[in-house]
Amino acid sequence: MTTSLTDSPPFHRLRTLAAWLVFAVVAVASTWPLVTQIGSALPLGGEAVATVPLLNVWTVWWNADRAAARYQGYWDAPIFHPTRTTFVFSEAQPTTVVVAPLIWLTGRPALGYNVYLLGALTLNGGLTFHLLRRCGLSDWPALMGGVVTQLLPFVSWQLGVLQLVQLWPTIWTLWAIVRWTEHPRWRTAIETGVAFGVTYASCNYYGLFAAMLLAPSGLWLLRRRFFTVRCALQFLLAGGVAAALLWPIVSVQRRTSAEQGWERDELTVISLSAHLRDYTDTPWSQWLDGWELPAPNRTNIWVLGPGWVKLLTAGLGAMLGLAFPSRRRWTLLVLTLGGMALLYSLGPNAEFWNVSVYRGLKQFVPGLDQIRSPFRFAVFVQLAVGGLCAECLHGVHPRQWWPRWAERCGRWRTLCAGLAWLPMLVLGGALVAETLPPRQILSPLAGPQSLPLWVTFLRDETPPGSPVICLPVAKESSVRDYLGETQWMAWTMSHRRPLLNGYSGYFPETYLSLNKELDHFPQQGVPRLLEMGARYAVVDRSVATERKLARHPATKDWEWLFTDGPGGMDVYRLPERLTGSDTVPATPTAPKDRAATDDRAGT
Repeated sequence: MTTSLTDSPPFHRLRTLAAWLVFAVVAVASTWPLVTQIGSALPLGGEAVATVPLLNVWTVWWNADRAAARYQGYWDAPIFHPTRTTFVFSEAQPTTVVVAPLIWLTGRPALGYNVYLLGALTLNGGLTFHLLRRCGLSDWPALMGGVVTQLLPFVSWQLGVLQLVQLWPTIWTLWAIVRWTEHPRWRTAIETGVAFGVTYASCNYYGLFAAMLLAPSGLWLLRRRFFTVRCALQFLLAGGVAAALLWPIVSVQRRTSAEQGWERDELTVISLSAHLRDYTDTPWSQWLDGWELPAPNRTNIWVLGPGWVKLLTAGLGAMLGLAFPSRRRWTLLVLTLGGMALLYSLGPNAEFWNVSVYRGLKQFVPGLDQIRSPFRFAVFVQLAVGGLCAECLHGVHPRQWWPRWAERCGRWRTLCAGLAWLPMLVLGGALVAETLPPRQILSPLAGPQSLPLWVTFLRDETPPGSPVICLPVAKESSVRDYLGETQWMAWTMSHRRPLLNGYSGYFPETYLSLNKELDHFPQQGVPRLLEMGARYAVVDRSVATERKLARHPATKDWEWLFTDGPGGMDVYRLPERLTGSDTVPATPTAPKDRAATDDRAGT
């Protein structure tokens, strides 16, 4: 038996390399013009302001900074001073440490952030390609399925929320599960545990969602031969590896949650849950806009639809997959995953005979009670839709039907063989083009050579570790209102002084009470600043001038140090009133949840 050139190992590797090149090009094209400003700007995706991208670039920087310091004080991030373990208040994303060398070498956190983002988009497509091929699909349907996954409307819409782009670890976990069910081996069991650990580390939301979805969906792959002691031990090994990787994160989350009394208001969770009609809307125009259902009378309309062309193609792919025994188990897995994700995305809104599945699961699934945005399950609905679309493309691949028709074409056989590719190529092109993301809006981020003068003054002229308050603080609770707080956080990447300011998924009570008082600065809030250990203040002149602070009784002892004329900022040294104020403990009361309009950061 001879092996054709196209089936030889070198040609197979060449095709795989070409596929990865396609995914890299699609990642660059879908975020254009990001690559032209890769070290100096952040993409906003569907975000109206840069609040969340700034939080995440600061997170990437802190991971790199602590890696250089051998992770000393990793959880005590320089925000919300003097509260401890503040880095766990939001998504820590320790997997971003892979781009730490770029930040160390260039001093540009934006470069590391954007390389990590583009790498994630490329991996989303590449690992989908390998998963689909592993499950029996031909190269072209697998390639198109990978591109569809890269361009999922949910991912493009949430591009400004870095952790929500990280689909590849979940896809890797599913790929490892499929490999293990084909050939149960100790090495594959270890890989499955590692993949799930990386899933949770890259995005806590997706880690919890993957556990809820992949475990029941994967049951379709089981066969009688798996019910052995050896397979049971391999399963336990996978769980043990995952637990070992998760414990450093989960243990701190659980301890801090107990200390701070974290909880989610159910009204907020309901407002951040999906409705079925949301799956007819896309973030931007689709080809069949007229098929969108009328909006009900409610505040939040989530644009969760993958597009009607994809939905219709997925339905056809499901029928084709179920029709062939060799494709049935995989198709049932994808349908189960997508159906469960759809149900969970509805959150408490989904009730059957006055019974809510979501509320019931909260009693048994650790961490689900901390989830604020159930609508994010929708990304797995779209992922399942993409998999079923690839199944349909596989069904119309010429290899599946052309050999039965070739002899009927006579002398037109060559022409007909070429035309036989058109259904798959046209349908694949339509799936990709239906909801192409718009040109990215970029938010500039200053590099090390263009820092404001007040930032360099804090860096060079104040003692390391001196707590700083930056004014003004946020006065409302929406994402837009907290833009200023994340801008203050971004400057800490250069001056490296701890802030009393901050932004995260949760807020400590100390910050909330201070924030409320500083709404009336300088009439209120100054004693609290001293109590919390602030040693320096950076004040925007639009809030108060040096003359005003010198005349006011509460701030007359503030020592003016520096004026940044172009930046409109003044720097002051605050008097020491409390001995050992830098170690004042945080108030052990429950932090308030943010308003429902802010649904982006944290778990």
